[in-house]
Amino acid sequence: LDGKEIKLLPADMVIADGSPPAGGALAIAGVKGGKDAEVDENTKNILIEVANFDPASVRKTARRVNIFTDAVKRFENDLSPELCDFAMKEITGLLVEVACPERPEGVEWEEVVDIYPNKQQERKISFDAKFINQKLGSDISSDEMENILKSYVYAYTRKGDSFEIVVPALRLDLVNDFDMVEEIGRVYGYDKVKPIIPQINLPAGEAGFQPKQNETFLKIVAARKKLLIDGYSEVMTYTFRDNGEVAVLQSASDKKFLRTNLSDGLKESFELNKKNMPLLGLEDLKIFEIGTVFSNKGEQINVAYSDKKNIIEVSLDEFCKDISLDLSLEPGNYNLETNFKMWSLFPFISRDIAVWMPEGELPEVLIKLIKDNGTELMVNEPKLFDKFSKENRTSYGFRMVFQSMDRTLTDEEVNKIMDKISSEIANKDWQVR
Repeated sequence: LDGKEIKLLPADMVIADGSPPAGGALAIAGVKGGKDAEVDENTKNILIEVANFDPASVRKTARRVNIFTDAVKRFENDLSPELCDFAMKEITGLLVEVACPERPEGVEWEEVVDIYPNKQQERKISFDAKFINQKLGSDISSDEMENILKSYVYAYTRKGDSFEIVVPALRLDLVNDFDMVEEIGRVYGYDKVKPIIPQINLPAGEAGFQPKQNETFLKIVAARKKLLIDGYSEVMTYTFRDNGEVAVLQSASDKKFLRTNLSDGLKESFELNKKNMPLLGLEDLKIFEIGTVFSNKGEQINVAYSDKKNIIEVSLDEFCKDISLDLSLEPGNYNLETNFKMWSLFPFISRDIAVWMPEGELPEVLIKLIKDNGTELMVNEPKLFDKFSKENRTSYGFRMVFQSMDRTLTDEEVNKIMDKISSEIANKDWQVR
């Protein structure tokens, strides 16, 4: 219908009327209609077709011919053929109601029914209350489960704590008893399931038995803790690169290889974060990454850390050789206390202000004034970016950053704050440049 000519393959399914020379292809099944079946001002006879198609076939054909329609999206997700009868009745009724509420002379309705040979088979799922509760970690009674099945309007039978349901034709996603765990859990409410860690039973007769520690994990924890204490912040960079020793299949055209080092990604991350240092109120930028690198010799976990001077990358074992690592401690004792604070997901607004102050007046007084009137939206300490003296006066230039944790700020909001700051500066007999 879009005027595009498509070359079909034997695997492509079409709707056809059987006319020569090519069988009268009218549409690519489940994808798009063709010109020969187009309705225009000369159309007199309409054939309503309601069908169901194999999802894999529709998906493959659509991608090969590069045509993506609403029909493709629906059919590739798999639909029940039981929808066809319902859809036929609805569309026919709509045409009768809208186009021919009173049948004009010469208008005839003729019904043609093509009964599909392989109807959807009835499916059943059996499960019991104990199985559901074990998987959910809940204590739902059999009577409560029965009420949930009734709320779904499922046809079911019950014998004690066991159930068997007849799967509705449209619920192609329900396959086994594990799917019923989700069905019952969703209605019951996951918020009602108490998060209790399962009890681990130690081997019988082994008093004092201790699970074996994962030494690699402990080294990673120790390395991370050491770098965090030294003031570094952790980053995670992309594993795929545009060059390397180990290639991957079906990857992005510019990311066909696995990384051979952490330094390249860390350098890129450093440069990106460095641009925002003044706005974030940072005097220094120190970042690190712990991750796997890949070479022809195999995989290896490395540690890389960077500051404004250089990047250092070594293996995890080498980094940890001078770190005290007590392998007798349980993993639970390795919880790290950090000062991490979630950053805002909304954009910031920066404002600069320059103020003439009498020579000898300390800039800390101006900083306090700005902070006292900057409200909670001022996310960083005012940063001095300019200073010079002239005629017994000193000019101080400060940059302020405003940001909200729950919304995007407007210029109007920030302008009100700046007006308040300027007003307080005027009250001090200082002058805003």
